[in-house]
Formats: sequence, C-alpha cells, structure tokens
Amino acid sequence: MTAAGRPPDLFGREAVREVLADAEAGAATAAAALAEIGDWLGIGVANLTNLFNPRVVIFGGTLREVYAAAAPHVAARIARHVLPVSRERTRLRVSALAGDATLIGAAELGFADLLADPLSAARPAGRSA
Repeated sequence: MTAAGRPPDLFGREAVREVLADAEAGAATAAAALAEIGDWLGIGVANLTNLFNPRVVIFGGTLREVYAAAAPHVAARIARHVLPVSRERTRLRVSALAGDATLIGAAELGFADLLADPLSAARPAGRSA
C-alpha cells in the first residue's frame, strides 16, 4: 500500500478499492502502483498461460476489480510474453460471482459428498445400503 501512497497498516479489499478509486480519480501515485500491479499480474498470467495453455483465465475476488482497472497493463505483458498460439486461444474474464467466489467454492467443497452421492450422505453413520 505504501507504493500507492497509503499507510502500510491498510490492507484487504477495502484498501484495494481505495487505491483503485484514487487511481481512477487521477492520483499519480495510485495510478503508478496500479500499473505496476497490472504488469506483475500480466507476467503471472503469461507464465501460467505458457505452462498450462488454458482456454480461459478467470479473475475472481479482489483480482476481479484489479484486473478490470489494470487490463491494458495485463494485456501488454501477455502480448509480449505469451506464445502466439496460446495468446490467440486464451480468453481473460472476470468472475460473475464477484466477492462471493471463495464463499461459494468453500460451500461446494463442504457439500461435495452430498452432491456426489445424495443417498449415501442421507444414511445414518455406520449403516450401509
């Protein structure tokens, strides 16, 4: 946060949103920090794309907002560092689940046994069919 002109004790989603708002309002320090984060995010996505060749990269949680604000920087890094065939094939998207992606994923994991086999999960423990 210090690179964005914020106190170092600020962190989390709200702090990120404040930096994004500052950058959008024209604060040079916040815009520079956002550009740097966009570059690093682009490098990370480029590396993952070259390694795994995904069809889609989805930005969720706080990265959803960061990507939306830093997309040109991410795209520039991808254009420079991703192999052409992968670059043409991979699509970058933001999660439709917004900030609930982690919560929904945790709930799905918690209910995985029930979703996989509803009848066995409904049986009392120690009893088989």
